[in-house]
Amino acid sequence: MIRFGTFLSAVGFAPVHSEHLPRILQIGWLLAIVGFKPFDLLGLIIYIYIAPGTLLGYLVFRDYAKDFDATRTVKKGLRPPRVRRPALTIVGLLLLGWFVLYGEASARRPLMVGAILAGLLFFLLAGRAFQRVKPPIYPDGTDPASADERVGLSLVTAAADSVAKAVKAKKKSELIGSLFAYQKARSAWRRLALLLRGQAGRNRLYLLLLIDYVVSLLVLSAAAVFFWATTAKFACGPTTSSLSTFVRVCSSYFLPNIKTPSITPDLPLWVQVGCAVTAFILVVLFVGAAASLLPSRFTAYAERLNRRYRVARKFTVSFKRTVRALEQIKLSKPL
Repeated sequence: MIRFGTFLSAVGFAPVHSEHLPRILQIGWLLAIVGFKPFDLLGLIIYIYIAPGTLLGYLVFRDYAKDFDATRTVKKGLRPPRVRRPALTIVGLLLLGWFVLYGEASARRPLMVGAILAGLLFFLLAGRAFQRVKPPIYPDGTDPASADERVGLSLVTAAADSVAKAVKAKKKSELIGSLFAYQKARSAWRRLALLLRGQAGRNRLYLLLLIDYVVSLLVLSAAAVFFWATTAKFACGPTTSSLSTFVRVCSSYFLPNIKTPSITPDLPLWVQVGCAVTAFILVVLFVGAAASLLPSRFTAYAERLNRRYRVARKFTVSFKRTVRALEQIKLSKPL
């Protein structure tokens, strides 16, 4: 760590808070291992804690691994799955690491890196926000099934086999697992159906769309302010003014009622014009376009809401029948 810190200082990137450098590198290495994916990170943490049990399970069931080594048949004419690159997550975490290490830096090189990362984050958020203002209409009139619907469909498909195995079971303990799983599935899908049913479900949907609209605007505005604050500090650097001072100055272009600091650094003209133009674009293009398309988005999402309610109701009825069948079979089995 001492040698790495010396190298960073030699190339003009001396960390202001060098005490956080080991922790930032550890977290960055861990996130790089899991490909910056939160679910993979959760899986890695679970894997670390159950590693002794995993090793024991491998020693017990290693003979079954021969089936996994079989060559898979590749179907012709199918496209390979598209790999999603979490650019927004990577840039956001890099910017967070930069803020912890160089948030109070005054040298131009670290500030230039921070301005670049903040700009990338702002443009990624802007691209995602402007894509979300259009309603999700699919050409063929159907939208892809969600993860919970795929899980429910797999349970419905396996219901007949579960009942058949329960009939062949000799004791009640052999079907307790299936009965518990279908009871929980029935309860979960029943709650979901009640949540989506009728006018109350439509009101909740409209509230969620409104919250999503407001939160998107706030996040995008905060990213824009931070981008121009880091850019302004880089343009005025080296400077003794803190980053929070530049944030307050740039925020005044987005919210004119905010009081600027008593000692205000002189911003270059292009930074002032950039802040004003960005605020104008967010207010006119994003707010105006999103507000005009909000009724059409609500109509499109209402159709999806009705479809999901019908699916949830069908799953609830199916799971209810399966639970009744398993309970009757359980009563006829000995302990």
